[in-house]
Amino acid sequence: PAPAPAPAPPPRRSSMPSPRGNLAMKDFPKPNLEDTDNYRFAEAMSSSFNGPLKIKNDGQRKKVAIIGGGLSGLSCAKYLTDAGHEPTVYEARDVLGGKVSAWKDEDGDWIETGLHIFFGAYPNMMNLFAELDIHDRLQWKVHKMIFAMQELPGEFTTFDFIPGIPAPLNFGLAIL
Repeated sequence: PAPAPAPAPPPRRSSMPSPRGNLAMKDFPKPNLEDTDNYRFAEAMSSSFNGPLKIKNDGQRKKVAIIGGGLSGLSCAKYLTDAGHEPTVYEARDVLGGKVSAWKDEDGDWIETGLHIFFGAYPNMMNLFAELDIHDRLQWKVHKMIFAMQELPGEFTTFDFIPGIPAPLNFGLAIL
């Protein structure tokens, strides 16, 4: 018999203060994305860099310049390295990550430059996380967008997506 799976860790919770109470958020279990055709296709494509696309001898090795250290540039460098090439990433800023970068300023506050979410329907991204062995760093949330209301500091509003309704219809219904 197969060993019993390890118990899931208790959900992490965080909250944002609001004059009407706290907006509570909790973690959700990771969806089973690996058991989809899209994920299997992405896995086969990326594993080809260590298989049929891997260089056979040093004479095939290329030096490749990658302009931009965002997610695409860093992914490109990873897969070129897997295939046996020698990429160099050139980034104009002092921080890597492009639209998904974050860093601490001199006061110790985190500065985020863009949207820090992705959807489980991105099989290439999920496969990259698996290859980098960073699944445990993902925090799954309910499919909801939370916005700070600029004209009402400290208040939040949400777009709640109805389960089972496909995009983009789910977004249209969420804003009604």
